[in-house]
Amino acid sequence: MVRGDVWGSFPLIGYRNTFLKVFVSGSNCLKVFECDMELPAAGEPLITKYQLNEGRNVIDLGGFHGVVSFMSEKVDERSVIFLEFS
Repeated sequence: MVRGDVWGSFPLIGYRNTFLKVFVSGSNCLKVFECDMELPAAGEPLITKYQLNEGRNVIDLGGFHGVVSFMSEKVDERSVIFLEFS
């Protein structure tokens, strides 16, 4: 269960197809944080926002590089999240 905190830190390097599938019970906003893989971290993460509508939402992560993390604007205890990497 995701409770309004940042979650994830998934490296996307080496995958051809990356998708986030989110099923939500009501409208919400999802922030995607993109960080560079360099250590020490170079600056602040890039943030992209997506409006989620009730039901199924598919976000293509193919345009992101490095490591991504996520954060929902509102807590949705009935949401279901799938990550697809191939």
